[in-house]
Amino acid sequence: ALAASGAAADVTLALSIAGWRAAAAQAGEALHRRVAAAAGTTPAMPHPLVNVFSGGVHAAPRPDSFQQLMAVPCRATFAADAEAALAVWAEAERRLAGRGAAWTLSASSGMLVEGATSEELLAELHAVVSPHERVGTGADVAAEHLAAGPGLYRLDGRTLAGPELLDLLDRLCAERELVFLEDPFAPEDEELWRELTERLAGRTAVVGDDLFATDAARMDRALATAVLLKPSQAGTVAATLDAARAALDAGIDLCVSHRSGETEDTFVCDLAVGLGALAQKVGGPRRGDRIAKYNQLLRLAEEGGLAPSAAAVAPGRRPLTAVEDT
Repeated sequence: ALAASGAAADVTLALSIAGWRAAAAQAGEALHRRVAAAAGTTPAMPHPLVNVFSGGVHAAPRPDSFQQLMAVPCRATFAADAEAALAVWAEAERRLAGRGAAWTLSASSGMLVEGATSEELLAELHAVVSPHERVGTGADVAAEHLAAGPGLYRLDGRTLAGPELLDLLDRLCAERELVFLEDPFAPEDEELWRELTERLAGRTAVVGDDLFATDAARMDRALATAVLLKPSQAGTVAATLDAARAALDAGIDLCVSHRSGETEDTFVCDLAVGLGALAQKVGGPRRGDRIAKYNQLLRLAEEGGLAPSAAAVAPGRRPLTAVEDT
């Protein structure tokens, strides 16, 4: 009955996290180090994926847009990344206010800008981050929500065939210097995933969320270069670690994600740090549920003396390095 209600994953995950916390406390062990020991990984700080502009399903009644446009700070410490997150978000806010643009705050603390298209907001984001050293741009297309029929996608009032969307994304990645591109197509359009991943090799991380669904059996390096791990998809911490290990074994980079309907719980931070993940979605630096995660990451970095690491990623296959080394 619980599984049929659709609430099973939320319940099993809550119980699983509580069990991991209790076991770590009983052993006098930091939670992120317990995660690392179980996963066979080295703790390191993720780079934050900072939601600046929201759209897609968060922008009803106009859901045919990219779901998130993000700043991606890639500096030497998490404190410097957090400083960049605050500066970029505040600058974007000032620019909108200066133009008198109408906007509201989404559930993941991104700005929902009235009347703006995905390409316009991506151009705005690129203009905001360009003056900041070692800050890139990223986009969550969430294309499964843009599907308009077999091989068709609805974007900003127009219908595109899959190959047209592929060419558009390839162009935007080049023009706006994207280092992170999530869910560019629906999961079933595997040939489009393969082609875009080949085209963007070495310059943009192609990231699978619904494509992989935090499922160890679905990891395929030919489809995407990174996975977005969501414990809520796996249902337990153990299953999430299984998916992480399978991804690493397949040569797929790790990113860890929050959820849109969040609480102030910070387990995903310990998870990301314990796994040595490349990046973590934490939302924009607004609202208590998001600020709690920034604060936890700052604590973990300070207490453990941890810095971002490329240990889990093979040389030449880490697009964010291009931002770090500039």
